[in-house]
This record gives sequence, structure tokens and C-alpha cells, in this order.
Amino acid sequence: MATLYQKLLHVLDTRMPVLTRCLVRFRAQFILVDQVSAWIAFRRLSRAYAPQLAKRIPSLALWQRAFAAYLRQNPRNLTIYRAFMNTELETVRQSASPGQSGPPILVSVVKDDLERLKMVIEHHRKLGIERFAILDNGSTDGTLEWLVQQNGIDVYQTREKFQSLKKYGWINQLLARYDYDQWYLYVDSDELLVYPDCETKPLQRLIAELEQKNRDRMAAILLDMYNDQELYGSSDKTVPINEQYPYFDADSYQLGISRRGPVIKGGPRKRLFSEHQEDSPLLIKFPLFKLKPGLIFESAHYLFPYQKNHAVHAALLHYKFLASDLKRHEIIAREGNFQGGSREYKRYLNTYRDNRHLTFIYPGSVAYEDSRSLARIPLIQPIDHETSQGQLP
Repeated sequence: MATLYQKLLHVLDTRMPVLTRCLVRFRAQFILVDQVSAWIAFRRLSRAYAPQLAKRIPSLALWQRAFAAYLRQNPRNLTIYRAFMNTELETVRQSASPGQSGPPILVSVVKDDLERLKMVIEHHRKLGIERFAILDNGSTDGTLEWLVQQNGIDVYQTREKFQSLKKYGWINQLLARYDYDQWYLYVDSDELLVYPDCETKPLQRLIAELEQKNRDRMAAILLDMYNDQELYGSSDKTVPINEQYPYFDADSYQLGISRRGPVIKGGPRKRLFSEHQEDSPLLIKFPLFKLKPGLIFESAHYLFPYQKNHAVHAALLHYKFLASDLKRHEIIAREGNFQGGSREYKRYLNTYRDNRHLTFIYPGSVAYEDSRSLARIPLIQPIDHETSQGQLP
């Protein structure tokens, strides 16, 4: 939307400069109205919910200060703060006191995704993760029951109806229950973090390298993984998911910069489902970060403050198109709870219905064998590579 607005201003400015200046002033007035409305709502939410929430979150005042700064720049994202303040996250099981800082904690929100979740837990235990904080959003497939039986997993629950911005409010509240100056790894239940030499280099060593460079967050490219069959084709449950879907795109990415940091778009979903660049999915995330006062988890894609969002040093293997995902995507499209009324999922389904023989395979497809395969993607840089803030290679 911002890009279209800028293009319109450019055209008008060359032909009708007076009208352009009027439009800029008109938009500035709308932004001011948004900021005032957000501030009023912020104060009301704080008065209504802070006394009770402070009993669970001793550092609540610091979080409110951070949200105040965040909403001054992003007043239309008030839903994140509202969900942070008014959502009751029920503690189902706690493995240790939340206030104990130490090794990195993996955080995730999950619903009805037990098959992939088992893979996620196993993979990240191998990287050295010993503690998990998982929020279940009303699973009915046995996910919650399985989680409470696992060692080292703090389990929380909310039955609130899912919506993308609300989810980020939940994640911030979950983080607030733990410590500042603690490293966290956020992944969705269909993502696996990989980085150069991850087979032999534990996550703690990677964090030590980041700290040596005075960095408190790390970006990763989202690699959509697929097989050589038709989209949503049948699968073999006796074979591990990561072995069934070994391929990723090596050369279909477009790079850019935004006020929030680096932008990566493209990949197989852009090739198959998006005619226009604006419609293609955002493929950069900041999964690994050290929580400090002032940080807001705006989304998995960007952390606030934005000026610390740097270049890419890792990848998230993204298993989004399993055979069972056809039904999942139909539900998401019907409910419309994801960004833009789940329009991205509607594109998946419309394209699939028009051509049920679609495949992601193309000449640039590469099989992921181990972390050395990441060398095929030149924008993944070693941590000791000197990169200016927000700069991409």
C-alpha cells in the first residue's frame, strides 16, 4: 500500500504539484489521528489491565514503556498491545521458575500440528536447546497432551480466537514472563533453524559469536521446502518430513531495504502464486534475539527497535506444503484470520484448483543435504562478515 501511495505521489508531483502537497498534508493529518487514537486506547488498556497483569509480570512498566515507543511509530498495530494486556495465558505446566535465566529458550505458538512439532522439538534439542516455552491455541489433535508429557517444556494455553496481530501480543506476554538479558529462539511449528556448521556448532557457540560482534539479534532467510511431486501430493508418514521435502530454491530471491530492515522476497511461492512482487511473501525473519528493555516482538519478520535489524546469517527450513496442509489451508482461507483476510492462502487454493498438477520443482531447485547446502544462497553471510546496518550483500 505504501509503495502504491508513493508511486501515485510521484505521478501527481510531476503533473499536479499543488494537489500532491495537499495529499501529503491530508495523509499527515490521518497519521496524527491514528497516533492520538492509539494513545487514548493505550491509556485505557493500561488502566484496565495493568494491576492484574503486574502480578504475573514484575517488569510490566518496562514493557509498557517499550510499547508506548512502538505505538508512536506504528499506531495501527494497537491490536498487539491489546492482546498483550488482556489475553489470559493459562500456565498448564512449568518445568522451572520463569525467572531463571540461562541457555536460550525456544518459544513457539502452535495449534493442531503435532506431526511437525515433534520434528521441531527434536531438531532444536540437537542444537542444544534445553528449555521450551510453547503456547497452545486450542489444539484438538493431541498436541497439548503430548507437550505436557515432555521434559523441559513450559506449556501455556489460550483459547482466544487466532488473529495474526493478536498472536504477536501473546508472544510478547510470554516473553515478559521470563527474563531480560536472556536469549530466545522463536520458530513456528513448521520451521527448523539451520546455520553454517550447525551439525557440530551448538547454538550457544553461535550466540557467543554474535555477542563477540556486539549483536543481540540474528536474521534468517525463510526457505520454503518442497518435494518433486505435485502440490499437496500424497506423503509417506513412515519417512521423516525433512527427508520427504528436501528441495529449496537457490536463485529466485529478490533483495531490498525497508524502514524495518532488510527485505527478502521471492522463492517458490512467488514463482507459483504471486504475479506481483507486492503480493509475494516476506522471507526474512529474526528468530534469534536477546531480550532487552525496549524490544518489542512486532512479528517473526521484524523486531523493534528496527535499527538493529541486520543482514542474514542463517536459514529457517519451512515445511508449509505437506499433503495434510490442503485441509489446513482451506480452513485458514475460510476463517480469514491471517494477514489480509488470509488472502495468501486463498491464492494458494485458487491456483491449485486451476491446475492440480503444479509442482515447485524448477531448474534452480537444490536438495538440502546438510548445512553446507546453504552456501548455494550467497546472501547468507558468515557472522564475521562486516555488514553495515540493514545492508544486504
